[in-house]
Amino acid sequence: MSGFVRKTLIDTPKGMSRIVMIIFVLGLTATSCRKSDRDLDNSLVAMEDQVVADQLLFDLFVMTDEAAKKAFNQIPFYTADRLNCANVNWNISGSPATVSIDFGSGCTSPDGRLRSGSILLQVNGTYGDSGVTTLVQLSGYQVDDFRISGSWTYQFMGTDPSSGGKIIDVSFNDVTFTDPASKTLTYSAERQWINVDGFQTFEVIDDLYTTTGTSSATARTGNPFDCSITGTLSQVVNCRYIISGTMELSPVNHATRYMDFGTECDSNTVVTINATAYYLAQD
Repeated sequence: MSGFVRKTLIDTPKGMSRIVMIIFVLGLTATSCRKSDRDLDNSLVAMEDQVVADQLLFDLFVMTDEAAKKAFNQIPFYTADRLNCANVNWNISGSPATVSIDFGSGCTSPDGRLRSGSILLQVNGTYGDSGVTTLVQLSGYQVDDFRISGSWTYQFMGTDPSSGGKIIDVSFNDVTFTDPASKTLTYSAERQWINVDGFQTFEVIDDLYTTTGTSSATARTGNPFDCSITGTLSQVVNCRYIISGTMELSPVNHATRYMDFGTECDSNTVVTINATAYYLAQD
């Protein structure tokens, strides 16, 4: 992901990733309606920001989870193609245990992303045990064109009775994403991830997670918005995109946006605003 390029039939601000937006109309939209002030309410910036935040924070979790599992001897090797060019060190005898991931001045992982900077984990017990919390701190961290700063925590909450996988409560507080134009998204969220499949193997790459929760943010344009996951999201380690699920996003002074991620591992996301659907395809 490296900057946004957008082709559109309407004026919209530039985004944080390359986006091709194709507009189609659901049902019959009257010409008079299209000429109304609703035309000023079709910006996709908040949705771009929301999707980028969810994708890149899940990407960070995948790296920290795999590094911690390796440090605690829970997996024999890395399988997710994110840590292959990083320098990973740990000290699990201390309290808290620490795991560091250092990409130095920049290296491209086999997943095709250029990462730089470092990540520090502090684990307050045996990683993965119920009640154990991990603090994640970022220092000079950048992935492709996005600088990400701040810290966040996640806590293991036991085993999901339906799938047998681990339940993880996640708290993001004012994590910031800065694009190449120095525009900043500030993002906070409460998430619950459940590892519903793939945990039966030592490989991390096949792990499938469901995601529920809410978030609030201030978009790069300066407009605040709230977002709720209305249909449980599915994310798998070996896909950079959200596979399925729906969200409802409410920017201040603008119409509610409805996002549908489809059912496949692809970049297709449909956003509906005022009965008009916008197709987002992300690199």
